[in-house]
Amino acid sequence: MLRVTDSDNALATATRSILVLEGYTAADGGAHTGAIPLADAGEDRFVHAGELVQLDGSGGDAGRAISFTWRQLEGPVVPLADGNTAKPSFMAPRADGPVTLRFGLRIFDGYFESDEAVVTVQVLGPGASLARAYAGADQTVQPGAVVRLDGAASGFPEGTALTYTWRQLGGPHAGIASSGSSVTFMAPERGTIEVQLTVRGGGLAANDTVVVTVAGDGPKGFRVARGAGSLRDLVLFEPIVAGNQFVWDFGDGSARSAEAAPMHRYTQSGTYTVRLEVLQPDGRTAVYTDEVRILVESRAVTADVREAPGVPLAFLVAGLLALLAARRRPNA
Repeated sequence: MLRVTDSDNALATATRSILVLEGYTAADGGAHTGAIPLADAGEDRFVHAGELVQLDGSGGDAGRAISFTWRQLEGPVVPLADGNTAKPSFMAPRADGPVTLRFGLRIFDGYFESDEAVVTVQVLGPGASLARAYAGADQTVQPGAVVRLDGAASGFPEGTALTYTWRQLGGPHAGIASSGSSVTFMAPERGTIEVQLTVRGGGLAANDTVVVTVAGDGPKGFRVARGAGSLRDLVLFEPIVAGNQFVWDFGDGSARSAEAAPMHRYTQSGTYTVRLEVLQPDGRTAVYTDEVRILVESRAVTADVREAPGVPLAFLVAGLLALLAARRRPNA
């Protein structure tokens, strides 16, 4: 209420109502000291000429709005269908080259009108590629090889912020998981690995698939030799790669060994696939396999592998000590 008294002591009064609203927290999580609503015109995007485009003003404080007001700020004029709703639409214009369209949105909640939110729609020119994911060319590698897949050559409109997702679709498990433009993994045992790359950005998404064929014998992670003299019934295994831990599978159903350089006795002739898992100094696990052809004779075992260097001197010394210790033990 306002009271005014003049020089003759005449009194006049006037009243006016003022509505005061408390502050609130908007949908984006930000604290606002006033009651002005927050408009959100949606994400910028790329579209093709002739495409039906729908704008999206349902974000921000659209839930408390009683009216939506859209207007075009830039580009050739396009009529908006349902222009007084949260999601109007229009047909992207055709032109000889790319076209930029900008739209503004204001919302009104019955008391206050929001500031204007702006969205940009880029209409690509004729023949322009909207989005293309590229996971690289197919590869053929050996077991144990380090494989690198790179999606940096994926084609998206210039300036688009991209996200990458790699996932394995099939084949022996390779532990593939990455959200970067490239992924690196160690090729497992023989097989075909299918990997999918998904690239997203600017409201667009594209997929591509790459195939990695794991073939061949792979790098040699160990060597094999048979014992000499009285130790001819034993087969010797020795790693030729550095590692902190070793796990051997001799391929005959026997218990696995965690020794660095184990000796093993085969009881039947045949071809066995020996597998060595190595925990490398960098914390990664490498796997090496090789086939061992075994001929069990009446008094000895002959071991034949594709690559079998000579017996290390350290092994012969260890074997001799083991033989002497056995001879010294009394008979049971």
